[in-house]
Amino acid sequence: MLEVKNLTKIYKTKGGAEVRALDGVSLQFPEKGMVFLLGKSGSGKSTLLNVAGGLDAPTDGEIIVKGRSSKDFSQTDFDSYRNTFVGFIFQEYNILQEFTVEDNIALALELQGKSKDKAAIEEILAQVDLVGYAKRKPNTLSGGQKQRIAIARALIKSPEIIMADEPTGALDSNTGKQVFETLKKLSKEKLVVVVSHDREFAEWYGDRIIELKDGKIISDVSKVNETQEAFSENVSVVGENTVCVKNGAALSERDFTYIREFLSKTSGAAIIANGNKEISDFKKVSRITDDGKKETFKSTDHGRVEQRSYTPEDGKFIRSKLPARHAFKIGASGLKSKPVRLFFTVLLCSVAFVMFGFLSTLSFYNPTAAFKESMKNSSYTSVRLEKVYRSTETQYQNGALLYSSARTDSTRFSPEELEEYRQTFGKETFGAIDCSHAEIELQNQNVNYWTGSVEYLAHLSKDNPLRSNIQGSYPENANEIAITSYTADAIVQCKTVDENKQVIEVKTANELIGKQISFGEKFYKITGIYNCGPLSKEFDSLKENSGYDRALSQKFNNYLQDGLFLTVFLSEERFDDLADSSQYRRHLFNNAQQIALYDENQEIDNERFIHSYYETYTNTFHKPGIVYFEDGKTAPAEGEAVINRPLFQDLIEEKIADYLNESINAYGNLVYSDKYKNVPWVDWTNALESGNTDSLPTESDPLYDTYLEWSKFYTAQRYAWELSTINEQYQHGYKSVEDESGNWDVYYFTGEEIKAFAEEILAWIKNNNVTFTIYGTPLNAKNNPISSEVVSYKVVGVQEFYAEREDLAQSPWIYFAQKTVDAIWDTQKTGINWYSTFQTKYQEDVNVKYHTIFLPFNSSSGESLNKITNIYADKSFAEDDSRAYLSGTLIDSLERATDLVEQLSKVFLWIGIIVAIFAALLLSNFISVSISYKKKEIGILRAVGARSLDVFKIFFSESFVITVICIVLSIIGSIVACLGHFCLSRIL
Repeated sequence: MLEVKNLTKIYKTKGGAEVRALDGVSLQFPEKGMVFLLGKSGSGKSTLLNVAGGLDAPTDGEIIVKGRSSKDFSQTDFDSYRNTFVGFIFQEYNILQEFTVEDNIALALELQGKSKDKAAIEEILAQVDLVGYAKRKPNTLSGGQKQRIAIARALIKSPEIIMADEPTGALDSNTGKQVFETLKKLSKEKLVVVVSHDREFAEWYGDRIIELKDGKIISDVSKVNETQEAFSENVSVVGENTVCVKNGAALSERDFTYIREFLSKTSGAAIIANGNKEISDFKKVSRITDDGKKETFKSTDHGRVEQRSYTPEDGKFIRSKLPARHAFKIGASGLKSKPVRLFFTVLLCSVAFVMFGFLSTLSFYNPTAAFKESMKNSSYTSVRLEKVYRSTETQYQNGALLYSSARTDSTRFSPEELEEYRQTFGKETFGAIDCSHAEIELQNQNVNYWTGSVEYLAHLSKDNPLRSNIQGSYPENANEIAITSYTADAIVQCKTVDENKQVIEVKTANELIGKQISFGEKFYKITGIYNCGPLSKEFDSLKENSGYDRALSQKFNNYLQDGLFLTVFLSEERFDDLADSSQYRRHLFNNAQQIALYDENQEIDNERFIHSYYETYTNTFHKPGIVYFEDGKTAPAEGEAVINRPLFQDLIEEKIADYLNESINAYGNLVYSDKYKNVPWVDWTNALESGNTDSLPTESDPLYDTYLEWSKFYTAQRYAWELSTINEQYQHGYKSVEDESGNWDVYYFTGEEIKAFAEEILAWIKNNNVTFTIYGTPLNAKNNPISSEVVSYKVVGVQEFYAEREDLAQSPWIYFAQKTVDAIWDTQKTGINWYSTFQTKYQEDVNVKYHTIFLPFNSSSGESLNKITNIYADKSFAEDDSRAYLSGTLIDSLERATDLVEQLSKVFLWIGIIVAIFAALLLSNFISVSISYKKKEIGILRAVGARSLDVFKIFFSESFVITVICIVLSIIGSIVACLGHFCLSRIL
């Protein structure tokens, strides 16, 4: 049945020392009988029992069970071996406290995949004298009763081997005898192996006694019966010291003689009894059987140990199957072991689940779908389209790279791009420029409801159907505008003044047609009123102007900006002039830095330009209003510059001053010279002015030298006068004009007049061979010149020549060729501690004009909705690093919502991960504590025959229970959070 060969079991202490608990033990156990393993503590008897029973694996050697060697056993095979053939009984009873007596016993059956046989359980309970105890809990039983329950559990599956480790160690002597009596009965049909310290019990009940010391067998004896030696028919000898008499009354003289001789051989005491009880007790103590044989122990004859041969079917194992209800019950029982730790574990797990739940919910958020649904339910009739370009900003500190970051900045659309959108969205598409700085002055402005602010300046082409919405006529001249019905109502309600500073008194909006109103520091004639539709009644309360409702006012402002309410329509000429003017242009971010400018004497000429900015001409962000001095030149070459008009005018004033000084010096030379007397300078002047040069002196004329000196004076004076006259008229782009009533007003030059001035300047410069030069050197971090070296640059062009407002024309930009910029920048970098550079593929078209394009929109049209949605969904940049995007309050809100979702997703993800890690650590710690807490239960289950998988089921069940609790709490928490958010949003 069971054999062990050369078993070795080595343990290592914490110090690393090896302890041989078993040292080459070999044994053949009989098929049945009661085998005791004796020895002192540490002798290896319990280790031998555990290894032979499959609870522990040997370091070396093998176990042979019904012909099967353990050399090829897996841990599952050892478990299945115990489950099939072995029933364990322990000193500490090892029964499951949360199970009833019936369930404890039935567990051994159920692990074998058998059903819970109550009849068999009752029969087993009867065998151990515990009838009626099936429904009792272990905590209501005595020690002996618990041990008998353990025996019953071991017997219920009819094992062929019963292994008992100190089964009576925790019992009193009487109860211990009852247990051994039970085991003795079982040994008649099974192999019972008992570990014990009690030699008396071993000799009384044992069929074989094996004694160990230091992991080795020092004694192996088996019980044998010695036959009586008959002296006579009435007297026989048992062993060496016992004489048995069958009938004392029938003793013969010869028998008496033998008995007397037997007694005379000892000098000690002897007992002669004739009572039945006394004789029975004596036989029992002396181990004499009823047939007169004496029980004694002799060395085991291993050759006579009964062995059977087995087929592979005999050694087939039954794999354990712990029922789910038992696994769940045992697992759930562990939840009460550490309630505080369990509470925090469940709390953190629930929080983690809630975080991941929010994350999962947010992951379903589809910005495009949200946009489409929002637009479908909106009241928009048009949508704004804007454009940006991306660049990389690289920052340096002391010449070393600090960091790089991506950025986006606004740019504009070209007329060609506008036409492409018109082809896609229809003729109602139009472009506009931002005008947030200009407004129509209202006398009694209601800050809550009525405003004279203008957000957009627009021009509607002649084929644009929106012109039909204009009451009156569309502006055709530069000094004409069309306003919206909202702006017209604002003027009616709040009043404004005309060109004569008189308040315009009208009762209806249509009465404003033909009136002159001030807008953007100029007066314009209103030719039409664009019907932008009625305002929502939601904002009527703002008309009262009684208190400030911040939320409603902000919503109203957004409402106005999303429509065309704050738009002014211009003529094509006026719109183009404004679109090209500096006030509506923006610059590309580039490597622009400051440069100090000087005059010809290398002295600072005008503090206004001491910190001018320079950049590459090809990087200008807007349509360059450039006037060139040289025929055929398209861009500045190395060493040349393009400057703005105010700086150019300063250079003109300097040139005028130079001419005046030159004329004064020449005049002085003439006045204080004898040659001046009798000089016909009046005739010479008239001749030059009339073009009749025949009367002028020639080289042969005595006055020729005097004439040359006088001509210097005349030329310088004429240059100064002509240049001064031109400059005076066009110095600021406007002039003061007195009307018939004697009132003075500002007259702004039109674009054509400015161009005429430019042509006049160009012609004068060309005809008189005049050259303009600027001088400069880069500035360091403290805005001081880097060196005393000053470089000159020939002025070949003027930018901002068409600027309308002097304050907006002061942009101190100077444009050079790329090589010039590189040379200046290489010098300048050495004196700057911190600077940035910008890299982008984007180069704006010279014809760009529109900050915004208004696209017509119909929320009830699927086609219109899809077109708008396609633009919204396309977040990609073109090859030139630019892209168009939709703008507006609703879109901005959706973008903020999308950003919020993305940020919250990251927050929830990281919070969830962090909390989950802590929860996992707590859960792991809790399970570890639970495993430690359940070591006894695990040991019981393993002894009964449970596999590792069965043990896993227990802790899986425990984890599952915790998970279910966490999920339920998480669902409740999520519901509460959602309801709270919903209620809060309703309140707000």
